[in-house]
Parts: sequence; structure tokens; C-alpha cells
Amino acid sequence: MRIKHCVKANEVAHLWAHKVQDEAWEPGKRFYFEGDTIYSYGRHFPIAKHTEVNGVKCIFLTTRKYSNTTAGHVSCVSRAIPETIPVVMVKHPDSTYTPEELEQFIAQDVKDIWDKIPRARDSKSTLLGRGAGRFIGYVGLCNTLKLTQTIVGLPAWWDAEKEKAKVWESKAEIRKAEKQKRWEANHQEEVRKHKESVMARNAAIPDWCAGKIKTLPPLVYSYYGYGQYSDVGQDTYLRVNPENPLEVETTLNARCPLEHVQRVLPLVLDIIRTGRTYKANGHTIHLGPYVLGEITAEGTVIVGCHKFKQEEVERFARSIVL
Repeated sequence: MRIKHCVKANEVAHLWAHKVQDEAWEPGKRFYFEGDTIYSYGRHFPIAKHTEVNGVKCIFLTTRKYSNTTAGHVSCVSRAIPETIPVVMVKHPDSTYTPEELEQFIAQDVKDIWDKIPRARDSKSTLLGRGAGRFIGYVGLCNTLKLTQTIVGLPAWWDAEKEKAKVWESKAEIRKAEKQKRWEANHQEEVRKHKESVMARNAAIPDWCAGKIKTLPPLVYSYYGYGQYSDVGQDTYLRVNPENPLEVETTLNARCPLEHVQRVLPLVLDIIRTGRTYKANGHTIHLGPYVLGEITAEGTVIVGCHKFKQEEVERFARSIVL
């Protein structure tokens, strides 16, 4: 199979995250990877790097953003990373860390939150929750990467701060309700546009699947209700690429050879229809550069960061020759 190097931005991130090939870039080469490292605009800004810590494969992902475009590149990479790969947030992914330095770096991230808690008032409950979450993440990451923990438990003042937080929490709830009313009053137009964009996207999916349109209408995101609408209408769909009938593409702009899908689909359909499950474990089933990761009891097929519902898998199977 011919290796493509100039691809869309989303596919650059997918190819890098799954270590499919040594290099790829989007047109203009503002977003590209070489070997284990993926960059934004150049070598001066590494976004993430495949590496190992104590023999455990993991990814260093930058905490920097720099510009809106680069922040978008970072977000694109973050979404493409499989859930099974440990991710360590560092400032400079291309730097080399000893296990001790890495543990101290991760621990400092926990301590930075903890240092804010005694001084906080309105945000004390939030910081307590965030601090506990950071500590749990720290313990899990240290265990996964076989790092020696220097933080062995929550601080002695933790329970006292939780009591203080209850006093401020009641006041914060009142302010939160007032703030919610302001959001609802000020963002109705934003919400309307978002819902309309979801409806337009869903209405266009049949035409996209049939190859009548090249791309789906973009979603207009809304932060109304603290982002509760941000994932609406983003189910993943499949079609034969109208520009290349030997290729299958998804609504996330990933591509793989049609013959691979034709070979794997009968097995997938048999597993779904008999109510069985599947999870990649040792033996891998390839779909171009991607791997069939899991088939759930509900019939959802997971390939990398894609999740295809049973209805979509069966619909696509009917549209092609197996």
C-alpha cells in the first residue's frame, strides 16, 4: 500500500498517535511529525513525543499552548491518543527526564493545587476536588510508570479545609444560581446557533454518507450550561471515499483501504449479531493504519478514537459488497 505523507490535520494526529509511519504533514507543513515527535509550526514547538519510562511506553504531552492555532494542534493530538497509553503532561516533551525528575515534576503539579486551597474561599470546594483528583492521577501514573512516590497521602489539614469549604459552598451555590441565570439570559442566541448547527449536521449525514457532499457542516460550539451541549451530534459515520472508491473514510477524516474493511466486516457483524464481545489482546486486526480495539456488548465498534454504533456498522455493511 502506498504511504501518504501529505494528509489532513486530523489524520496527521491519528497516524502519529498510532505510530503508523515515520512522518506525515498537513498541506503547508504547519502541523507535522518526524519519528516519535509531533510539532506545531516547527521544531521549536514539540507538541508530544512517544517515549518510555522504566520500560513502560508512554507519551509526553506539552502543557504549553502559545497561539490559538497551536492550541488547536495540541487538542487534536490529545484527542487522537488511545486511552491505553499513559500520558504525562510536561512543558517540553522533547526533554529527557530521569524517573526521579519526572516524579518530582508530576508531584509539583499536585502541590501547586494544594498550595492554593488554604487561601481559597469561593473556589475552595472546587480546588479540593481538583486536588484530590490530581493526587489520584499522580498515584495512578506513578504506579503505571513504576515511579517512587514522594507524596504518600493527603495533607494533615485536608479535613479542616473541607469543613471550611462547606460554609463557603452555600454562598457559592447562591452566586452560581445567579450566574446561571445571567448565562441563560446572555447566551440564548449562542445556544440557538449551536442547536441549529447540530440539526444541519445531522440532516447532512445521509448526503455525506452517499458521497453527495465533501464535508459535513461545522458544529457551532456553545459554553452555555458549562459546555453541556458540546458533544451533541458527534456520532461517527462511514462512507466509501467519493474521490477514491478503494478507500473508506470517516467523519473524523480518518481513512483506510476498502478491502481491509470488506475483509474485517463479516467477523465484526458475526460478533455483534451473536451478542459476543471482542477486545484486542495480543492478536491485532488491522484496518489500514488503525487497529480494531473493541466490540462492546451493545454492539459499539471502537477503532482508535472512533466509536461506531451498531446501526452505523450494519448500514455501511449493506452499502458495500462484502
